[in-house]
Amino acid sequence: MKHIRKYMGLIARGLIFSSCLNYAPHSFSCDYYPENRGLGGRTHPDFPMNKYLAGHLGVISPQYHMSYLIIAYRYLSKNPLSRAEQQDALDAYLSFFAGLSDDYYPMTANEREGIWFKYAPPREPLRWHYASLYPSPVLEFITLLNQPVTDDASHTYERFGFATLRLHTIVNELSQSTLSTEEQREIIMLWIAAQKKLFRNDTLDLNADLNAIPTHALPLLQADIKYMRAAIYFNSDEKLDLLQSAELFAPLAQQDDYPWHELAQYLIYRAFTRAACMDAEYPNYIPRDHELLKKALSGMQQLADNAQDLRVKQDAINYRNIIKGRLDIRGRLVEIARQTEQKISNPEFSDLIFYNQNVNWRDVFADDSELAEWLSAYLSKNAEKTFPNAYARWDKNRDNMAWLLVALNTIQVANPEQRNELFKAAAQVQPANPGFFSIRAAWINATLTENKTSSFGRQRQLINSTLAALQPGEDFATSMYFLNFGLQLSENIEQLLSYGFFVPSASMVSLYPAIETTPYPFYSHSAFSQTLNKLPLSVLTQIAESKRIPKLARPQLYASIWARATLLGKFAIADAVAAETIKLNPALTTTIKASRKTKNQDERYRLFVNALLHYPELNPIINLRNTWNPVLDDDELTYRIEPRIVAGKYHEWPYWCANLTRTREMKYDEDVNENVNRVLLQTPIAKLLTSAQQKEWVKEQEQINSLPDGAQWIADTTARLARKHHKDQRYAELLGLSVRATRIVACYNSSSFASQRAFAALHRFYPESEWAKRTKYYY
Repeated sequence: MKHIRKYMGLIARGLIFSSCLNYAPHSFSCDYYPENRGLGGRTHPDFPMNKYLAGHLGVISPQYHMSYLIIAYRYLSKNPLSRAEQQDALDAYLSFFAGLSDDYYPMTANEREGIWFKYAPPREPLRWHYASLYPSPVLEFITLLNQPVTDDASHTYERFGFATLRLHTIVNELSQSTLSTEEQREIIMLWIAAQKKLFRNDTLDLNADLNAIPTHALPLLQADIKYMRAAIYFNSDEKLDLLQSAELFAPLAQQDDYPWHELAQYLIYRAFTRAACMDAEYPNYIPRDHELLKKALSGMQQLADNAQDLRVKQDAINYRNIIKGRLDIRGRLVEIARQTEQKISNPEFSDLIFYNQNVNWRDVFADDSELAEWLSAYLSKNAEKTFPNAYARWDKNRDNMAWLLVALNTIQVANPEQRNELFKAAAQVQPANPGFFSIRAAWINATLTENKTSSFGRQRQLINSTLAALQPGEDFATSMYFLNFGLQLSENIEQLLSYGFFVPSASMVSLYPAIETTPYPFYSHSAFSQTLNKLPLSVLTQIAESKRIPKLARPQLYASIWARATLLGKFAIADAVAAETIKLNPALTTTIKASRKTKNQDERYRLFVNALLHYPELNPIINLRNTWNPVLDDDELTYRIEPRIVAGKYHEWPYWCANLTRTREMKYDEDVNENVNRVLLQTPIAKLLTSAQQKEWVKEQEQINSLPDGAQWIADTTARLARKHHKDQRYAELLGLSVRATRIVACYNSSSFASQRAFAALHRFYPESEWAKRTKYYY
């Protein structure tokens, strides 16, 4: 119910009259799936939507929403979008994304060269400003809106522009009256104050304010006050208020001399629609009051047929289709999809975006159109059922990439002859073909399921040639997709690192505001860090020395290797990387020098715990930062370890403290290659490690698996050392900070008593210390 009201409030709040609805405030950009081609400003900055609409599909995936898949189908089946269709679809997406976020909003460049997201702080929605627009003694006191009045009959009504139009009309009526200048000014200022409240939906005392406006037998002013009274209830989320709004609009709708009587009729049917949908069933928004909705549909149809005001006529046509969707959401969705198979137009495409955002549309299609059949087959997870029909469809028309893609995706049930035919067809698809990257992805994925390590070289060749087909900086997410493929097929360190980093082009970096400008931009996808965490320390030290590691990735990598080696008690490795770690992270100089100098193991662990508590970015889990990222954060990113004591803010807790078990749960991103045989992933990478290195890796993983959560390890280690060296006053601070470090882990593991143990040790051994006095409870 809350979701429905939120949505309905969006499309009507403040009397928005637009040709495209303000859709539900949830993006379908699918940021969780790195291969997706949604307009996610956080993960897909390189992908202006017009590229997709022009046939640059990248790697499409089942996580796409239907509007994307329909466009993909059009190109894969050699029915490309015309320029007009591309523009209509672009307009629809722009309208949709415009209402999604307070912080990220879509922008267009160079006459709709494309859409991208740009960061901006939350903006004040009201656009009033005080200005002397005319020298008239009355109008110099008038507050007008930024938007000028327009006589463009094709333009839709919009609340700010419509308020300006109403104000001009009232001012003209006042100027022709016998009222004094002071009386006119008083009326105008009272009207402006009331309209401001209406914009803010501050309706508590608005009726009283409207009663205070003297009308002096001015018919347009009287009618406008009636309009504002009706608008008060139109903004409500209660069914009875909406029905009252319709009742208050009715006299205006019947008043032929009221300039916007047809608009009042339109608003009545909008109010009926909203009232009927107040009790709709989420998530399908199926209304229960069908009779009221049918009444709204009948009224909208009359306006669509007979309205003289072209703006009202167009809005009625658009909203009529919305009501049809409410009455039969499946039928409307199928109807729109069938239309878009032949021609995309706005606002039908806008309706499609809304429906596929809010409807479980995977089960919608039971239609006989080829598009519906393809959508069903593409989304199906039943290979035995899907493959025979997909292969037959493709075999009948081998130029149809759409059915070739489905057949490749379900190839595991094919016989050897069919596999060979499909692989031959995939090899013939050229980079200029819109389906090239999707076909390549399915082809590579199909070869991986064979689990033949002898074919790794051929598969890498496929991946490399595919990446080479991308223009520099053209497609970030598609690059990530194939780089992730390559990680699993690496046979030496240099191959692994070649797939580990993505360096954006200068043009790509310029698309988004940077967090911190740097001459060394790179992007390291999470699968690469996950892979590194599954390598033994001896291999990690070799990787750290490679020239392929970007300059600004080295500080974090060396610090993590030092931290992991110390954590696992491999002090020889920690000492071997000490000099380079200090050079790259000067803040750790004192700690690492003292650690390397001492022969006492307890002192090494004390220094290590002290470092973890005072440098929360120090992390035994490798989590390489991105020096290029379109997301603006509250905190300035640093690329080396800096002092920042563990405090109480959630975002300041060390990454590994939340759950060290992440290291033993880390696996390759199944969203990328869910069909890959898991045998490939039993070791970090099948052919990367020697036999000795695999044994080393197994032993280190056993050590990691025996460790508790990070904060628990810190607290228990500190408490153990404090009991052993209770005369050392330095442990008072470490115990106090350890208790604070358990704050977050307590949310994940309520059965852990590490916080209590550290608290007890602090108050037992150091009861008079400042830290004991400041630490009054545990978590």
